[in-house]
Amino acid sequence: MASRDKVIAEGLSILTPTELDALYSIAERVLRDRLENLEHSYRICRLCCYEGCTNCPIDAELHERGVDRENGGEA
Repeated sequence: MASRDKVIAEGLSILTPTELDALYSIAERVLRDRLENLEHSYRICRLCCYEGCTNCPIDAELHERGVDRENGGEA
């Protein structure tokens, strides 16, 4: 995980804070739109560090849909 994070950080280091904000907004929108269901949420987040991602766009989308990942889909 650490080596992956390092490569990503190096790649994004050329972006300004404004560009990083734009990238975050676009990535969040795309992820939320692509989410199919609870089962798909585990595949779409497979590259994230679930414990370290305190502002997960997939969890937010599931919550808006009334799905709770921690309770097996029950809200």
